[in-house]
Amino acid sequence: MLFFLLACQSTNKISNQNLSYSYRKSENILHPQFAVQHISSQSSLIHFAVSTSELLYVKSGESKAFTARVALTYRLLTSYDAKQAIDTGSMLIIDKEFSDKANLLIAKTEFKAVYPNNYILELVVQDLNRNISSKSIISIYKTSFQTAQNFLLCDTTYNQPIFRNVLKKDEFVNLKYTGGIKQPKLFVRYYNRQFPLPAPAFSTYTPKPFEYKADSVFSLPMDTSGFAKIHFGKLGFYHLQLDTNSKEGFTVFRFNDEFPFLTAPEQLVPMLRFITTRQEFDDLMAQADKKKAIDDFWIKNGGNNERA
Repeated sequence: MLFFLLACQSTNKISNQNLSYSYRKSENILHPQFAVQHISSQSSLIHFAVSTSELLYVKSGESKAFTARVALTYRLLTSYDAKQAIDTGSMLIIDKEFSDKANLLIAKTEFKAVYPNNYILELVVQDLNRNISSKSIISIYKTSFQTAQNFLLCDTTYNQPIFRNVLKKDEFVNLKYTGGIKQPKLFVRYYNRQFPLPAPAFSTYTPKPFEYKADSVFSLPMDTSGFAKIHFGKLGFYHLQLDTNSKEGFTVFRFNDEFPFLTAPEQLVPMLRFITTRQEFDDLMAQADKKKAIDDFWIKNGGNNERA
């Protein structure tokens, strides 16, 4: 049935589809995560994870164990306007390890992406027990052996992908390089930059180009298998490279541990600039107790605590 469905979609151009689902995440029940890893000049891996809390487990088989069934199908295309896929595939993941605690169900599959090219990978994840699905589109960059998709962040316990490039304060991770270039170390460009608030939509604004010169540069040892153990304590972002003469590489971010949520009063005050007058904003910024200033602002404009 999965192959039949895949065959029916093979001539459906992505450019003709409504892609609004890609930014309406709250409307989806399934929120799969993906990580691309190039493993040779002929093929690549797509690592896939979905939270078990989003899957429906039902009793099945003689043992009556609670089981989840997840199908992953993919189409590899040369562009958004391509009519025919150059590679297709599907896999079925069955999980019998039902638990009240949410875990990540992780799997991977190989697809044929030939160097040097860029591609579009269309992925459909389906919970077969619930008959719901989620579609994702990923750009595949394979024009160099130094692009970000030649690197993969993994945990240090099981070497499983962690599906993010934002690290926590005390977190150690393994960075795996599979591009094939043999080198004993990685170069790291460190940036500690403070970016201004985005300009409002109605304004005319020309942003300054990013200053590529790093605040500091250092190196990390990499073993013969392509693994480097990394830990970054300072806030900012770190661009890891094999060759500093190129801008290609893999970027790791270190933000406050609550990221992407804003929890500190000092973070919340600047956000109010979009809905305040200049005088109101200047008064908020001048207050020594930012927490009280924010509370007073919302209570004043809301009329009472509950509405605020």
